[in-house]
Amino acid sequence: MPTDYVAPIIGALAGGGLGAAIINAVASRKKINAEAGRIEVDGEVRLVEVSTALVQQLTSRVESLETHVANLQTQVMELSRENGELRTENRLLTKHIDEIEKKQKDNRDD
Repeated sequence: MPTDYVAPIIGALAGGGLGAAIINAVASRKKINAEAGRIEVDGEVRLVEVSTALVQQLTSRVESLETHVANLQTQVMELSRENGELRTENRLLTKHIDEIEKKQKDNRDD
């Protein structure tokens, strides 16, 4: 027999309104406490689900950013190498220009 019907039956058998009220209060209190416990558990389950989803999203974003950072680091290394090569080439070309200008000056002086 469901517990919803127990309290009114016992109350009717007890024969008094006060006895029925007390029995109803006790039965309702247990039911309310059980419902509150169920709601609390449901809330905790939902919190875990939402937290897990958020952690998964953030983990995915971190992995994506780590990949992007690694690519940028590779690009920086390549550009640094290219920059060094261009500086070397620039020094050689500047030296070559200086030599040509010196020869031209020497030829004009002769």
